[in-house]
Amino acid sequence: MENFDITSTKFVKYPPNSNLPKGLVNSKILKNNFLTNSASMMPKIEDFNQMFRDRANSMLNMNESIFPPGHPLYNHERSISALKEVNDKLVKENLELKKKLQTKTSTN
Repeated sequence: MENFDITSTKFVKYPPNSNLPKGLVNSKILKNNFLTNSASMMPKIEDFNQMFRDRANSMLNMNESIFPPGHPLYNHERSISALKEVNDKLVKENLELKKKLQTKTSTN
């Protein structure tokens, strides 16, 4: 024990006859596994990309809502903003229909 070296503690010691982690040691096997499982991995990657885009978008629009999700007024605030959007669309549609009606009555 007197010759115990500090550098020897840097390495993980495994018992004899144990299964060592394969990790990047067998890169050919990893590459083959990746190529064979790539079709099943694509939906997971696409889901991650969508989740990442949604998260980034929510971070860019952080000041949009005062109340965090789960707060009792969060849904109320969302419903008010949704109602305002629908109301604006209906007002625009009504104006267009009034213009069409006026053009039809003026031509007849």
